[in-house]
Amino acid sequence: MSHPVEADGRSVVILRRSGHRFEVVDSGLLSYDGQMLEFPSGYCITDEELSKFQPVVDGNLTPECKDFDCFVVVDDVH
Repeated sequence: MSHPVEADGRSVVILRRSGHRFEVVDSGLLSYDGQMLEFPSGYCITDEELSKFQPVVDGNLTPECKDFDCFVVVDDVH
């Protein structure tokens, strides 16, 4: 996704590596009000962060991504 309007209403899961697995940091539906793309917690997503989102495709083998539209893997949490 390259523009916030493309992400509006999509479900996202934020993951962090934990050994050979992932742990869920947060998840929810994104909301774009025409100016800010926000996570349900109120955290505003930057264009740089948005560029790191990946679509969840059929056959994805990461169980934590199941039922989400996209995911992102982070090193740390803001």
